[in-house]
Amino acid sequence: EEETMMTITKTVTLTGSSQFGENKVAATMYANLQNGNISTNITDKDLYIKNATQVKKDIADFTDQVFAEMEEA
Repeated sequence: EEETMMTITKTVTLTGSSQFGENKVAATMYANLQNGNISTNITDKDLYIKNATQVKKDIADFTDQVFAEMEEA
């Protein structure tokens, strides 16, 4: 008979998005505060291109917030 076991993992994450108008998302951001992994996904390339400066600022602000949260933990 095989031994069984259950594992539970608690993770703390942050998610963000760079939005324009109603339901127009140019980029999404995700961060795992356990391991510092940050990922960004451009979800609408045309919207990103039209708003590149703001999207880049949103991504930078999100990254700053992730580091601040990690330093508090």
